[in-house]
Amino acid sequence: MRSTKSKEASKAVGSVGVNYGRIADNLPSVVKVVQLIKSQGLERVKVYDTDPAILRALSGTGIKVTVDLPNEFLPTADLEEAHMDEYLQI
Repeated sequence: MRSTKSKEASKAVGSVGVNYGRIADNLPSVVKVVQLIKSQGLERVKVYDTDPAILRALSGTGIKVTVDLPNEFLPTADLEEAHMDEYLQI
């Protein structure tokens, strides 16, 4: 009976991710960070900017990426698609 409850509980949890901030000293390379995320079985990552090196390193990994939107973009985020494309560097 307990094992059934544990299986049900693990299904309810969903996926686990990590926030990837880069305001610090002596940070590992982007490649090493992506390897670490994958080695820990994490499925999601939140980044705080659109650094092309980070987005390239995450591309094709199967890791779902959330890009944080700076406050100054919030008032027009849903109104100006071209503005968002520029921010995301599409």
